[in-house]
Amino acid sequence: MLEKNQEVIVKIESYGSEGQGVARVDGFVVFVPFVLVGETVKVHIIKITKNYAVAKVVEIIEKSKDRVVPKCSIYGKCGGCSIQHASYLHGLSIKKNRVQDSLSKIGGFSNVEVKDVVPSESEYYYRNKAAFPIVINKDGLVDICMYRRLSHDGISIDVCNISHPIINDIIKIFREYANKNFSQKTKTSLRNLVVRVINDKVLVTIVSLDEPQNTDVFFNKLLNGLNLTKEDVGIYWCKKTRDNNVILEGKLIYLNGIKVITANILGVDVEVSPLSFFQVNLEVMKKLYTRVLDSIKENEIVVDAYSGAGLMSACISKKAKFVYGIEIIDAATKNADALKKNNKIENLKNINGDVSVLLPKVVKEINQEFTIVLDPPRKGVDEKVIKTISNEKPKEIIYVACDPSSLARDLKLIVNEGYRIVEILPFDMFPQTSEVETFAKLERI
Repeated sequence: MLEKNQEVIVKIESYGSEGQGVARVDGFVVFVPFVLVGETVKVHIIKITKNYAVAKVVEIIEKSKDRVVPKCSIYGKCGGCSIQHASYLHGLSIKKNRVQDSLSKIGGFSNVEVKDVVPSESEYYYRNKAAFPIVINKDGLVDICMYRRLSHDGISIDVCNISHPIINDIIKIFREYANKNFSQKTKTSLRNLVVRVINDKVLVTIVSLDEPQNTDVFFNKLLNGLNLTKEDVGIYWCKKTRDNNVILEGKLIYLNGIKVITANILGVDVEVSPLSFFQVNLEVMKKLYTRVLDSIKENEIVVDAYSGAGLMSACISKKAKFVYGIEIIDAATKNADALKKNNKIENLKNINGDVSVLLPKVVKEINQEFTIVLDPPRKGVDEKVIKTISNEKPKEIIYVACDPSSLARDLKLIVNEGYRIVEILPFDMFPQTSEVETFAKLERI
């Protein structure tokens, strides 16, 4: 029987749900991060539970041909990335296997084909948004950090290799500005630096209890350091009074420059503010949305459940006959209505409320065949919503999932209600991590 702090040599047989290696010692499962299938490694057991153990690598004895040198200097310490040690192509196969395993082990599907993962055009520097913790180091200076793996301890960074290059430039500019222009009281009230960059337009939000000082100096430093104009940069202050893990919580105060970034997504003009939900990989988002649009016919009625701020509904309206967007969060529905108005969309109706309650009413209004699009949060679709969907019998179901486990669970329920899976297509929205976005299409039997 394994014991904590024991060192053993293991062969990596497969991957876990977070991209970690899986080995077995006398049949007992051992999870090992930062290794690849086929490698023989010496590991140190750091945790033992009733069903599995967790270990860290001491030595790689036999190395995989798919192993590469990570680009990041703090890889393995920072909790942001988990598969930088794998070649990009092998990383795609890890993600495909994750979807396949979830469908098999959670969904019970043994004969469903998962297509190859649609790759990202950029393996690195793809993220258009980053939120960095701010700490005061032992010298009393402001430092920009990422969280250490499996903790909330900050680890200083100069560059995040998956964030847009402009975001990395802003890290340096902010660190210098804050240390020269903030009182010690203001420094210690700092919580986070949030940056969004789209089409070389920049929104920076300083999250703190006390108002940041001399922000006009910061604004000018951004213009000069990034070689941008006043029409390219905006600054906000988020006054955060509560001590919790919600970053952009509290009063959001506009300080300088532009208020929003305007982008065009598949023919829809959208305004992105600091509070907007917007996928972090713009090019892959366009590929994913295009796949959704390709599955919709021009004469179709579409119900977009979990429609959020309405971007996908607006994109679908460019092709479908009519679209109903249903969203339970009132503020998001208001944003969807603003998006509809700004783009002069006539064939779209946004409705605020619970899908399980509203869908039967919408179906009565439609009074013909329709397709439903599901784009739920990470936890997946509520079971009562699936039951409502099965009662209303849409012709086709399109499911966009950010978690393979939730997807597999929900597909099992949907298939049991008289549907069959037509296509499973993963997208690499988050290179260098084990996360994967998945498109699924089902049709009524």
